[in-house]
Amino acid sequence: GNYLDMSCGWGVRMLGSLALNINYFGTDPNCLLVERLYQLYNLCKQIKKDIPSVDIRCQGSEGFIPEWENKMGVAFTSPPYFTLEDYKIGKQSTKLYPDYNDWLRFYYEKTIENTYKYLVNGGFMLLNVKNFDKYDLEQKTVEISQKVGFKYLDKISYQNIKRCHPTKGLIDNNEPIFVFQKPKDSGKCCA
Repeated sequence: GNYLDMSCGWGVRMLGSLALNINYFGTDPNCLLVERLYQLYNLCKQIKKDIPSVDIRCQGSEGFIPEWENKMGVAFTSPPYFTLEDYKIGKQSTKLYPDYNDWLRFYYEKTIENTYKYLVNGGFMLLNVKNFDKYDLEQKTVEISQKVGFKYLDKISYQNIKRCHPTKGLIDNNEPIFVFQKPKDSGKCCA
């Protein structure tokens, strides 16, 4: 009954969680976005009084939240693709870790470690991530997740809509979703 979104985005995953009657937990360093997500949640509560709870923290996902440990059944997000997008607000991970290897170590690996700790044994982590430019984020996602203790299950093709590019016209926006599971008999992570 608890869903974790490590990079909240624009609220679509939160709304999906509420529609499915699942408690939503999320982190995002953009405090203005977090404020707006709570406004959206409050609008939803005006429409339907009995909806699941929402707990969104204005912070990066690399920071551990002890009260969430062993509480989540599923974690699904589209994490930042290093420098692909800059939202210009909040302590975005690439502002804190502008070097790719530092970003992998201090942001991405910590996010995956925290997610492992938040999930119940047998819980699932799904990451919508793709390679871009010279950054092989797909392979790094698998390597880091397995290092932390996740079992890699599958790579699903996410048939996303085409996006309009300013100079290239409509471009293919397909992105894979990587599926991992925390072992059912899991002990501590990050050995």
